[in-house]
Amino acid sequence: MDFSPYLFSYFYVVPFLIMKFYLSIIITSVFFVTSCGNQYLYRNQVKTHIVRKGETLFSIGWRYGESTKDIARWNGLGDGSLIFPGQTLKLYGSRTSPSKI
Repeated sequence: MDFSPYLFSYFYVVPFLIMKFYLSIIITSVFFVTSCGNQYLYRNQVKTHIVRKGETLFSIGWRYGESTKDIARWNGLGDGSLIFPGQTLKLYGSRTSPSKI
């Protein structure tokens, strides 16, 4: 039986190309899925902030990129929104670290 060189290369090249195609689809799918869902992972992470002397809800909210209403609601502060030095506040915000001032 005489095998032509083209037939021999066909059995090696085609499966390789098919495998390469499927691998590229898998990598693209994983990249797409992981890039779409990051915001929800950060929203579920709770950060805490210990209030220092002179800080206000506005300054804390500005540092973490959150509104004062959200911070007050997350911590059950009510309408007055009084905070005291040493108090620990929970932050459920979308940013992972405070901005540098």
